[in-house]
Amino acid sequence: MFAPLHYRIPLESSELYGKKIFHYTDFAGLNGILESNSIWAYRYDATRNDEDEIFTARGVLKKYIENKLPEFFKGSESEFNLNNMVHSPETLMYQNLLDTCEGVFITSFCCSEIPEVQKNGKLSFWERYGDYSIEFDYLDICNLLKQERTIFLYEATVFKNVIYLYEPLNDPEAIGLLNMIVTLLSQWIRDIKRMKGTNFYYEGYRLFQGAYVDIITRLKNNGFYEEEEVRIAYVPRKHLGNNFQKYLASEALEFAKKSEVVASTKLVKPILGEKKKYIDMFSWLNEHQLKLPIKRIIVGPGEDKIERENKLRTLLESLNLAIPVTVSNIPLRKQKK
Repeated sequence: MFAPLHYRIPLESSELYGKKIFHYTDFAGLNGILESNSIWAYRYDATRNDEDEIFTARGVLKKYIENKLPEFFKGSESEFNLNNMVHSPETLMYQNLLDTCEGVFITSFCCSEIPEVQKNGKLSFWERYGDYSIEFDYLDICNLLKQERTIFLYEATVFKNVIYLYEPLNDPEAIGLLNMIVTLLSQWIRDIKRMKGTNFYYEGYRLFQGAYVDIITRLKNNGFYEEEEVRIAYVPRKHLGNNFQKYLASEALEFAKKSEVVASTKLVKPILGEKKKYIDMFSWLNEHQLKLPIKRIIVGPGEDKIERENKLRTLLESLNLAIPVTVSNIPLRKQKK
């Protein structure tokens, strides 16, 4: 009981096995990745887009719960509990969802199966996100994430494709996750009186949290569908469930503390940065003299692409890194400012 949520959320997506993924960045970002031998995942509010996406996703989920959940409680005495759990900002469920949002750290990749895009990159990405694209293998990053979870204590790590929202909602995966959330929450509310103060009480709510983290980190406006985004999302333990902890009965707190003994042997991942909070993924590789599994770096198009290629090769040489470099042949002539 009370194990980190990532034991309840599948880390990877079988649909992405064997796929190439690409992380776009500018030279400063690329230099930071190569020198630190890590990738940064920023807290959701570090960029306006990610912040809007999280709050949009939470709104979709809250609306879905409020529309569907009453069907489970028509004519039952549990309707009072339902209103308390869903509609009051001071309640356990509502406040705990806010806590979960506060602890989401995100980094993104593009995953396209179009050969020309894999070779030369996406034009829209070159225009918006940077001058370089770093190629990885999806399973290589999955394996690193699995190792990271044995070192650091995360509540959740999710590495899956983004789900693009359409009206009306028609994505089978999104509907399945939303229905699972409603079912889990309804079961928890229905049995709240009987289970309160028992292990099942906390375990039931944690199951609901797990499903919530899986979907809240992946919903995105359909206007971005062409990005074909794959996303890593982290929720460090200390950011999840603070209000839930306060809510627990004294005897349950004793149980929770005992259950943390094993987990406490792991490290809590430090949150870095002052204005923009971030997590440095895979920085532990340096302790083992290992390198990020970078397959290739693509230099983006533009009038200065040869200059940028030379700059990159000089950097790789100074770091003693033998990473293949290619140059995009997309005829983008406008030079970035």
